[in-house]
Amino acid sequence: MPLSAGLMENKKPLVALASFPGSGNTMIRRIIESLTGILVATNHISTQCSSSGFSFVIKTHATNFKAGGDDCKNLNVKSLNYFKAIYIIRNPYKAMLAEYNRSNKLQGTQIPLISNGTYFGERWKQFVEHGTIRWKETTIFWINSYKKPVHILFYENILKDRFREVYHLANFIGVNITFKSLLCTFSKYVEKEKRQFPNQAMEVDLFDIYDSGMRSKINSVIVSTMKAVYLKQLKNYILKENS
Repeated sequence: MPLSAGLMENKKPLVALASFPGSGNTMIRRIIESLTGILVATNHISTQCSSSGFSFVIKTHATNFKAGGDDCKNLNVKSLNYFKAIYIIRNPYKAMLAEYNRSNKLQGTQIPLISNGTYFGERWKQFVEHGTIRWKETTIFWINSYKKPVHILFYENILKDRFREVYHLANFIGVNITFKSLLCTFSKYVEKEKRQFPNQAMEVDLFDIYDSGMRSKINSVIVSTMKAVYLKQLKNYILKENS
């Protein structure tokens, strides 16, 4: 189990754990905590300042290095000097659905069922329009604009081959691991923290919730992002525009 949020004995250089919302950041946080025994901090307005020394891996969805929250302001910390970064990439179709459901759940909004070929309505379409742009901007920022070492972690790969992906992740952040610590990444502590949504919301057919026009725009963004960051793997996220 992770330590409480006390000061680390030896302060480590900060590592950003960056992603577009809905990309599996919560699960990766718990995996890192299981490996290190140190809580992963969050760069958020309501949390303790991430540079206080209680953590060295900092969760962020931002495309900047600004330090958030009154605690950082009181400490006169204006920016976070990340030594390196982990960037989590997930299929944008699934990441946007996960984030939409998460935000609706927090707001207590009723998620409508599929009816007559429509899903979520106009609010959903607006969310996808803005989310698609943000997915591209976040990906390009952390892979191209951030000029320090970046470990790219595909969410789908962590599901397929966790041992291998966690091994490379641990090496990147400088953590010594054993077979026992690898097994801990399958513990209830990790699994119970994965986002839980109603089956109706997460087991839908993507073709039912993204119409051909939406798929065309998202596919275009995937292709342009792929060319910008030189990641051919992104082509696996493209959906047929005519179902």
